[in-house]
Amino acid sequence: MIESNDLKSIVEEVVDTAIIKLKLAGLMKDGGAGAYEKTEQILRSYPQLKKSYSEDGTAKKFVDIVDNALKELWDDLYYDIIPMMYFEGQSREAIAEYFDTSTTTISRNKRRLLEKLKVMIFADDVIHELFL
Repeated sequence: MIESNDLKSIVEEVVDTAIIKLKLAGLMKDGGAGAYEKTEQILRSYPQLKKSYSEDGTAKKFVDIVDNALKELWDDLYYDIIPMMYFEGQSREAIAEYFDTSTTTISRNKRRLLEKLKVMIFADDVIHELFL
């Protein structure tokens, strides 16, 4: 006779395997944030992360990746949207006033910049989203 703990373990293993197969087949969302959402999360926490990383840790490598991605966008006319919105916490309205344009223009260019950043920061996630 199968013990209840053994049965529970077998059921969990079968369910976990089925979920993985469904996700890989693109038939089930993983409920996690996509690359765009992850990029926004990183940008919001980036100033604090940059202040607290150790010189030899994983956080340092990640900060370097974000730094390099941001440098790629430095020459963009609307680059300042990123630090103003995510590092300084300014509103779209304040940023639109700074650029002397509409909030729609700010939103469109923020999205465009984040689309570029997500590819540079989360290349594997973007590929996964495109094909699954």
